[in-house]
Amino acid sequence: MWYDCNPIKKLYIDPVHERYRHFNCPYVLRAPKDSENNVIIALESDVSILKHYKAAKRYIWWMSVDNYFLNMANLFDHKKNRMGLYDPSIEYCQKYEQLKRYAIYKEGDIIHIVQSDYARLFLLSRNINIKNIRDLGDYLKDAVLNGEMLPKNWTGQ
Repeated sequence: MWYDCNPIKKLYIDPVHERYRHFNCPYVLRAPKDSENNVIIALESDVSILKHYKAAKRYIWWMSVDNYFLNMANLFDHKKNRMGLYDPSIEYCQKYEQLKRYAIYKEGDIIHIVQSDYARLFLLSRNINIKNIRDLGDYLKDAVLNGEMLPKNWTGQ
């Protein structure tokens, strides 16, 4: 596992949150090489990372289609956002979808992981081949369901 953390997070010694360390998932601190032996899974909010990989198997995990658009527009309109001129509507953000940096999700070798019909229908409406869309189910431990793994001071609001 490689955690692509922003520079401030790289100051941490261990990128794994303390509540997940008991899983003992090994990790690396440097970006993986572009090798056919590697699998790169990018969140929908950072699909541009996939442009650096051609030999590796490439996946996009669609956790939130709306966040895809909102994050994309925020990246390009960060100055407008700071000045209070940013429009956070999905309609406004969709204009950035055609930029090459983000249109990478349409490349035919990318596998798309979805957890909702909303994400599946979004991909199908963009002519993504159904063979490239995979369902991902959730597994929740009893500790999660019982609230034992919630962040400290979490109020539920």
